[in-house]
Amino acid sequence: CIRDSSIQLEVSRIPSVDISRRFDFLYNYQHNCTEQLTSKALPLLFISQFKTVNNEESEKIKVNVQEAIRQLYGRQLPNGGFVYWPGNASADEWITSYAGMFLILAQEKGYAVNSNVLNKWKRFQRAAAQNWQPVAQEQSWWYWQADFQQAFRLYTLALAGAPEYGAMNRMKEQPGLSIQAKWRLAAAYALTGKMKPAGELVYNAETTVIPYSSMNLIYGSSDRDEAMILETLILMKRDRDALQQAK
Repeated sequence: CIRDSSIQLEVSRIPSVDISRRFDFLYNYQHNCTEQLTSKALPLLFISQFKTVNNEESEKIKVNVQEAIRQLYGRQLPNGGFVYWPGNASADEWITSYAGMFLILAQEKGYAVNSNVLNKWKRFQRAAAQNWQPVAQEQSWWYWQADFQQAFRLYTLALAGAPEYGAMNRMKEQPGLSIQAKWRLAAAYALTGKMKPAGELVYNAETTVIPYSSMNLIYGSSDRDEAMILETLILMKRDRDALQQAK
């Protein structure tokens, strides 16, 4: 009796991240809050850049991404924000930025995304960006999360081709910005081709983030934040630094 068998070979210039196993995990991930729904679908937009995708897997990816888009439509409030769970009455600001980022990237990859959904989201983001006020620095645990939240919102608007320069420039002058906020705001400038203010923001800035509690308002970790720094280095065309950050 001869059994069929297969081997998956992964070749990389950096230490292996076991891409095949991780994408298999995404397909079978069952949790379904809006952050998890988005996280399950977002990497699928880029899988073909990391591994060979056959017709069957390509169709599987398409179905999963389209289903995530469909479910997100039902989680948008009339004001354009997105809720954490279906049925919630108020928008979650980080989730709104994250879900909108996914929809913008999905559209860039050729998926059909409802223009009314995107326009409502942009209005929500612009209003939130314009009305944002920094948290008092004495509230240290919330302070860095609040500025990071605003910087991420500004990044998503830049990604959508609707940069809010007034809010970006005001934030750039804000003293005491967190490492995460500096790098994310620099990414917003870099997306719009403004490399000078991007460079000023992160001049001599750290590229490592001290690990912090998973109980936070930004659904993040030091690994996620350092990956965002990696993205910013790429946007700023600092390829040597980006390769080191990737390692």
